[in-house]
Amino acid sequence: MLFRSFYTLFIFRMIWVGLASRWLYASSPKTLFVSLFIDCTMFSIIMLPSMIGLSKSRKYAGVFFIGSWITFEFISQNWVLAQPFFTLGIGLGEWPSLIQIYEFIGIEGGSLLILILAYTLSLFLDRLFEKRPIKPSVLLFIGFVLPFIISPLLIRDYNKDRAKVGILHSYRETYNEKYHFKPTMIVDELWQLSQPGLQKNPDIRLLVWPETLISNLDWLSNLQNSRACNDIKTKISEFEDLTLVTGGYGFSVANEGQDNPYADLNKNLNLYYTGHNVAVSIHSDGRLYLRSKEKFIPFQERIPYLGTFPFFKKLTDVVGSNTMTSNYEKSTELHPLSRSVSYTPILCYESIFPQFMAEKAKESAFIVVMANEYWNPSITGSYEYLYANVPIAIQSRTWILRGSNSGISAVIDKNGNIAELRTEKDQGMLIAEPEIKESSTIYEMISGYTYYPAIILTVLLSFSNLVRRKKD
Repeated sequence: MLFRSFYTLFIFRMIWVGLASRWLYASSPKTLFVSLFIDCTMFSIIMLPSMIGLSKSRKYAGVFFIGSWITFEFISQNWVLAQPFFTLGIGLGEWPSLIQIYEFIGIEGGSLLILILAYTLSLFLDRLFEKRPIKPSVLLFIGFVLPFIISPLLIRDYNKDRAKVGILHSYRETYNEKYHFKPTMIVDELWQLSQPGLQKNPDIRLLVWPETLISNLDWLSNLQNSRACNDIKTKISEFEDLTLVTGGYGFSVANEGQDNPYADLNKNLNLYYTGHNVAVSIHSDGRLYLRSKEKFIPFQERIPYLGTFPFFKKLTDVVGSNTMTSNYEKSTELHPLSRSVSYTPILCYESIFPQFMAEKAKESAFIVVMANEYWNPSITGSYEYLYANVPIAIQSRTWILRGSNSGISAVIDKNGNIAELRTEKDQGMLIAEPEIKESSTIYEMISGYTYYPAIILTVLLSFSNLVRRKKD
């Protein structure tokens, strides 16, 4: 019974996630198979107690199953080996009007509602086929419908102030040694691409460039002397009030030396260093702000537990730069655009983590996402990233401005509508005028409200189920 339940769950998850993420095979087959195996195994282990309980007691089976699923989604957002692509509340990204219905309880609440609806329908059909009264399912149905009734009635008061932003969509090779050793060359190319948009819109306050095309920002401890940053400063100094934000690779000295599994040796300087994917905001008056990436694609950008399991290196696909990235501690979360307006620069993969993004959006006027999708030959994967950003914009009622190298660049408004879009080789600039968000949303104030009760409930029911089975 135990093996059969585990096998059923594993195959179910494998078919669902495998088919939905098959686009990854073209660029990262190892990453696909490893992440798929980890995801399916974790899902099966967490859901297994509820499946065993289902066969013995139908009284708590639905609650047990829902609690286990929400627990799994929480782990998917917080464990370095997992990823939250297939969170149920994200899955409706192509239909923002449906997500708007549960915006005030967030994506996690959306997952809960979908599960409750599925359970309600199963109870209804069960009683219908067995010709039993269906009254017990009425309360569950009301619980599902309530957000539909309340959400449109919520008072929404938003600042009508706006900031003009230019988002550059480029099509450049992901990693080029010529650009790496002469980073001013890629800065020049990106600046030339930006010129038509800046000339037509001289009142742009923020210019967004894609992530990691600048693969050499030099030492982050001395960023003021970075060749790339100084070149950008010179170029934007002719504008009175312009900020340019981009993502790139920078480096820091690894004091642990060869004991740090993520460090590389610079033979010329005879020292070990670590690489960091960072967002850099540079203002025309010379001010500079830096934020480090916190969420890394496992077995691509960073190999988890490398110090404990060095053989994990064999499971890695190298896409773009071969730098293994780490978090850089000296980081500024909010980057100021003016005295009263600040935004959060997010780097690619981070943008699909719902709870993480809700935290970042609390004090941010809007969100800037910088991505580099040149490594991915399938536009399907880029659309998955895009539609994962839609419910995140809705739950925080904030604009998301997405600039990418290849893939998809887009402007997503606070209602989840995609206002502007450029894809793949369609180079050029998108112009956005996002509304300035003034305060936190209802969901941001209750973020995480389903996860911890679900975890406690799942642990208690698992323990109760174990005790009962021993007694039987």
